[in-house]
Amino acid sequence: SKNLSSEQPDYFFSEISNFPEFQEEIYYPYTFDPSITEILESFSSKEQVYLGVAGTGAPIHTHEHAYNYLLYGQKIWTLVPPAMAMYSRRNPIAEYEETRDQEGVLRCVQNSGDVIYVPEGWGHGVLNTKLSLGWAVPFSWGGLER
Repeated sequence: SKNLSSEQPDYFFSEISNFPEFQEEIYYPYTFDPSITEILESFSSKEQVYLGVAGTGAPIHTHEHAYNYLLYGQKIWTLVPPAMAMYSRRNPIAEYEETRDQEGVLRCVQNSGDVIYVPEGWGHGVLNTKLSLGWAVPFSWGGLER
């Protein structure tokens, strides 16, 4: 990801395939039934690892379905329904403050070990409240979901 201001440290994102030693240590969360894990593995596109200190994050954006597994840390998610979704380049702290009381915007806190599923088309952004390390798996259901 990009440094959104000169004072803000980077929020690191990379495809897990760039780190084979890390990829060997990643496993699908035990919270998923084995049959669901098999389905997700078959539809996954590119798994990503992310790392960010408190105060970093990703501005609101959209993409295909994804689940996000937080290995360590804590983050606040801002979720925006598809009809209101947009791409933002704002600083995640400012964006968090600006959307705090916006009607229709949902919020949740993700802690170590939690999995968050974000449906395709939903706008979502994160603000790390602690040093956070995790991985994200974007995926597409193809023609199966309709």
